[in-house]
Amino acid sequence: MTTSSAAAGPTRLQVLFEQRLPTPAAPGLPFTFVRTADLATVRRRVQAHTAAAALSADAAYNLTLAVHELAVDALTHGGGTLLLGREHAALVCEVRDSRHASLPGTAPRHPRLNPSHRRGLWLADQLCDLVEVRSGPWGTAARITTWL
Repeated sequence: MTTSSAAAGPTRLQVLFEQRLPTPAAPGLPFTFVRTADLATVRRRVQAHTAAAALSADAAYNLTLAVHELAVDALTHGGGTLLLGREHAALVCEVRDSRHASLPGTAPRHPRLNPSHRRGLWLADQLCDLVEVRSGPWGTAARITTWL
């Protein structure tokens, strides 16, 4: 059996990047945030999510900080929506906004090395177990997964 090199090439990656992420299992009610003052509610919701799952204090802090930074990034584009869920042995936090982002090359670069991008994705990548980003005409979704 042969495999086409195009199967894993940039075109295929672009197609995958533009597909929506499936809705997290057992999602709570989405929370839409549009003002800086809403960030406190974003943090409280993530903290309640981590407490309900009995996540360790360090992991809860890291997840809360990462989601907060993604929400700050979303606010620079007019606001966003927070979705929280739980899948198998993991907590899922997703921040969505209305912008259409370009396909990232590799892992997010340090903000000082890439000043055109905010630090949310880079920080989430440093603090959490898995970060997934998808973007298309429908907007952008950044999903953080933290194992329990």
